[in-house]
Amino acid sequence: RRKIEECDALLREFGPWSLMEELMRDEKSSRMQQTEIAQPAIFAIQAALADVWQSWGVHPAAVVGHSVGEAAAAHVAGTLSLREAARVIFHRGRSMDAAPSYGRMLAATLDAKEAEEIAASFPGKVAVAAFNSPVSVTFSGEPAPLEEIARTLESRGIFNRFLQVNYAFHSHLMDPARRDLLEALGKVETSAARLALYSTVTGTATDGRDLDADYWWRNVRQPVRFYAAIDELVAQGHRLFLELSAHPVLTGSIREVFAHRAVQGEVVFSLRRKQPEMESMLQNLGALHAVGSPVGWKRIYLA
Repeated sequence: RRKIEECDALLREFGPWSLMEELMRDEKSSRMQQTEIAQPAIFAIQAALADVWQSWGVHPAAVVGHSVGEAAAAHVAGTLSLREAARVIFHRGRSMDAAPSYGRMLAATLDAKEAEEIAASFPGKVAVAAFNSPVSVTFSGEPAPLEEIARTLESRGIFNRFLQVNYAFHSHLMDPARRDLLEALGKVETSAARLALYSTVTGTATDGRDLDADYWWRNVRQPVRFYAAIDELVAQGHRLFLELSAHPVLTGSIREVFAHRAVQGEVVFSLRRKQPEMESMLQNLGALHAVGSPVGWKRIYLA
């Protein structure tokens, strides 16, 4: 809670709304479907979860963030201060107002080659927005062609599902947000990463000093190369991954990378929707301990 309150105080410098008030709303009055609020909320929760895990003795050897999660990853790695990360995520979310809100996103069980071939058949209308695993992608773009793709995949018995979002992130429909975001961010103050930091813009390691305003625009516009980043981490011997999010959406993708490489690995999450937060965290703390992760038990029992 202390970390979220810190984020709230910083975000109040940039906008006229309170993150704490938004998080306390009930489901009926929630404004989390608005991306200018949802993105800072996601960042704050991820940053807070990182603090909790580290206070419990669970420290990362490397960090990677998926799309909006890159702001929290850069902060955890030491590249962005909390204030600068909050500034980046605030303007990232706010600048989406310039983009049309009729776009859609479609997740599908396909490999990269076939996904790119499908997108190429709708030039200027559909893009592959994310490469999440060897067999998982997300399309983004205009509604009509995406609905056609969904029907075709359905007829072939291929899993596909529309995401509950109002924008076609990582596609040409984001282009109207470019100027606003670059001007608002201006010079982004960065430092060399203290931890191994992997970019899902490039799919490779970065020392963090190249995370300038143009990088954050590419983070919005270019495809998310989560698969490439995780594959590189696995290739380097990383076998234990911990997802920091309000609900585990990427654990399956990481397991698919393990399977593709025919290696054994573990993926643990933090929170799960509709499960009590502390219960979830402690269960997963136990899971981390069971697979050999160091845990600061004295900190937990004496807290």
